[in-house]
Amino acid sequence: MGSLVDRVLARQFWRGSVAPEAARADPRPAPSVLPASAPPAAARSAPGGEGSLGTGAVRAALRDDLCGPGLSLPGGAAEAQRLVRPLGLSEQTTLLMLGAGRGGEAAAIASGFGTWIEAYEADPVQSTRAQLLLQQTNLTRRVRLSAWEPQAPELKRHRCQHAFAMMSLRGAAPEPVLRAVVDMLGPGSQLVLLELVATAPLDPSDPTVAAWLRAEELTGPLGSEAAITSSLTGLGFDVRITEDLSALHRGQALGAWQELLSRQRGHKLPPATASVMVAEAERWLLRLRLMQEQRLRLVRWHGILSAPPPR
Repeated sequence: MGSLVDRVLARQFWRGSVAPEAARADPRPAPSVLPASAPPAAARSAPGGEGSLGTGAVRAALRDDLCGPGLSLPGGAAEAQRLVRPLGLSEQTTLLMLGAGRGGEAAAIASGFGTWIEAYEADPVQSTRAQLLLQQTNLTRRVRLSAWEPQAPELKRHRCQHAFAMMSLRGAAPEPVLRAVVDMLGPGSQLVLLELVATAPLDPSDPTVAAWLRAEELTGPLGSEAAITSSLTGLGFDVRITEDLSALHRGQALGAWQELLSRQRGHKLPPATASVMVAEAERWLLRLRLMQEQRLRLVRWHGILSAPPPR
């Protein structure tokens, strides 16, 4: 698993494509469609290198190369559309999307199904990038973006027919967040929820866990599959599907990295870009290592709301 990417990065380093400074970088992946001969966007974001770009812009360009423009998950736009396909979205439906990230998944869903989206993102930097992407793709009318706070969720009362929550808990307690989602839905509404869960409480004193928590910038402990399922049923959802996507996620991530490194071969990276690349690889290696050890899983729930409980 991780050793594959380790070997590829090491091979790039010894060939001179990854600068020596990157090997000492502190840790921090996912696939766009670029010509096979083109250098990654992270290497061509500014004339003559990335001198005028901040680390955040270089990291965003790298993630575009890995996942696709504005996307957060490996697998590209097709994976975002696959995740919500059970909802039966169309131009006549409205979707609450919690965890809009950099906007790529919302854009893929809106353009693929024609649905109208009420999107929420907690990170102001990600939200800014999402708004820019929506402007560039002429989707600002179809996707309305708002801020929210996972630790004190309060969503505007725009009633939606269905909901998609994508990695939105970020260590927050699940029930208040899910109750805020329920407040925007009605009986018969469907929810697709995608979350990282811990199979047992993660020990923050464990070096791998501690490094991963820092790299992912998580604000609290991860919930368990059982706890989230219990919250969903307690809020009136009939949970139809609970699916472990860990193996698929790992395969998509490793494939995205292999594709990126193959395209990058032969293109010498500036030191700052190489440093970001190694840090981002480390972030993913930590996640995938915890998944391989079955301490961390990516789970998808699909439920139908019967009758929301009283407030």
